Amino acid sequence: MFRHTRRMGLRSHGGRARFLTGLSLVLSFVFFLLLLDILVVSNVSQAAGPAGGREREFTITARQFAYSPPRIRVRLGDRVTLRVTSEDVVHGLYIDGYGINAKVYPGQETVVSFVANRPGKIRYRCSVICGNLHPFMIGEVVVGPNYTLWGALALTVLAAGGTVLMLWRRGEEIRDRSEEATDGTA
Repeated sequence: MFRHTRRMGLRSHGGRARFLTGLSLVLSFVFFLLLLDILVVSNVSQAAGPAGGREREFTITARQFAYSPPRIRVRLGDRVTLRVTSEDVVHGLYIDGYGINAKVYPGQETVVSFVANRPGKIRYRCSVICGNLHPFMIGEVVVGPNYTLWGALALTVLAAGGTVLMLWRRGEEIRDRSEEATDGTA
């Protein structure tokens, strides 16, 4: 039995077999982690509630022909609450693609909330004619990717690659040692 395993390039304690078993366990674990990361990321991109992101609150001031700030940035899945006040006349706040349309009266705060569940730019505009330049009264919510989850996915892939590389090198070392043992050069 000992000679047979030496001719095949294996030590009698089954070093290569142990390596292959370890490799299959590591690859199974890596596959599980990747699947888990993909499921988490896909759930966030389809988020319908605040569970997928953070609570974000912004104060926006409306005055003739401009919103201040004109642009806000959030992450995918964030619940966005806008507290809007008017400094001069009655304005409107219509959020494209979300069916939100609210009136904003001078000196009063109007609160609207939605989940940023689509990446890209979401425009909000005045929906009450407030003067000659009313069509240009536009602001935007920039919805960027949720880097925290994508970073976790990238880290998992990097760790998996490093583990596979380390095991491959270890397998090469075991193979070299077993070949030396069969040649009698050790």
